[in-house]
Amino acid sequence: IIKELLSHYEEYSKVVVYVGAVSHAEHLYQAMLESPLKAHYDSISFITGRQNSRGISREAFLEREKTVPRSIVINVDVLTEGYNDPSVNTVVMARPTNSKLVYMQAMGRAIRRDPANDLKRAFVIEIVDDLPNIQYPINNRWLYSDISDALEPDVYDDDFSDETSLR
Repeated sequence: IIKELLSHYEEYSKVVVYVGAVSHAEHLYQAMLESPLKAHYDSISFITGRQNSRGISREAFLEREKTVPRSIVINVDVLTEGYNDPSVNTVVMARPTNSKLVYMQAMGRAIRRDPANDLKRAFVIEIVDDLPNIQYPINNRWLYSDISDALEPDVYDDDFSDETSLR
């Protein structure tokens, strides 16, 4: 995660990282503070259901976060829905989920229109591992969402310029 953020820090200005456990949030937060990321971001923080790295109320934390132009906030089930900061342009999915709704809500943090930036680009970074495969539904456009992941068919994109090449 750190390596990816460092390699594109100029583009990834406001980052929300989704992790699945408080311990993961705390460890990643410490690792980021000890990394070169600190030189490129005004703020690196974390928030969970019970605490945050600033030691303030959830409401105050979220309001403060919206005022920081370049930041990384690591969260555990807090910023998935109901958080509206249109300047967020990057989402890191390091949280396993089988829920399309959770995934879409998380991506929604980055794809909101930013009235202050008409040229905003959105980035979604997927962390791939052996946990429930969240990349598969995105790559296959949810065509097979109603069948078992064990079947995971390969989907190939072919372009046809005319009926003859289709046949």
